[in-house]
Amino acid sequence: MDEKFFKQIMKEALKEELEPVKKEIELLKKEINSIKQEMMTKGEAKAFATKEDLRTFATKEDYFNFETRISSTLENIREGVRISLFEVEQELREIKSKLRFYDFDYITRLNDAVIKALKELHEEKTFIVHHIKELDDRLVKIEQKLVS
Repeated sequence: MDEKFFKQIMKEALKEELEPVKKEIELLKKEINSIKQEMMTKGEAKAFATKEDLRTFATKEDYFNFETRISSTLENIREGVRISLFEVEQELREIKSKLRFYDFDYITRLNDAVIKALKELHEEKTFIVHHIKELDDRLVKIEQKLVS
């Protein structure tokens, strides 16, 4: 039970930390698509650009600017992942240290005791309801005898 709970917490924490990275990747994809569209002419778009297409539509300066932007964006993503992984590691250490203070066996024993008490209360309630129904039936019979 402890391992499943810990795994679930880890999955949720990692999912939360990776969500901004996914969004940044989506932004990168959109930026790449917009750059591709800028590089295309008004004619039909080809599935693959040839060297000739690149020579006619993009200068070396455009290519180097694109490469620089992509490199800086990738470096920002790498740095963000490094920082987020460091933060995730710290949070996992905090969670581990907090989990050491919990005695799960004691908690389960308490849960079992509460369940047992609730079960006994339910049985007692059922018995009382049944007894009240019997008394009500007796009263109805007595009333009928008095009326007749």
